[in-house]
Amino acid sequence: MFEAARTLRTLLDAGEPAVLVSIDAVRGSAPREAGAAMVVTGRGALGTVGGGQLELQAIAQARRMLAAPPPAPGAAARRLPLGPSLGQ
Repeated sequence: MFEAARTLRTLLDAGEPAVLVSIDAVRGSAPREAGAAMVVTGRGALGTVGGGQLELQAIAQARRMLAAPPPAPGAAARRLPLGPSLGQ
């Protein structure tokens, strides 16, 4: 099982900027369950939140966050409904 919190802590302790992407809630059909997570750095991503357009957009958003000043805690939360709006 992928341990996102441990991976994130290891990266941050090593001075590697990283963003935690997680599924907070699921309604209806979804590729992964609530609690699924991934860690994104400027060089890659570890773990998965389900693949497809959802994951691609999550990685892109995380990399934008890495390039910008840190947001306030919780300020970066986004709702991404699966379906046509994600190109699925």
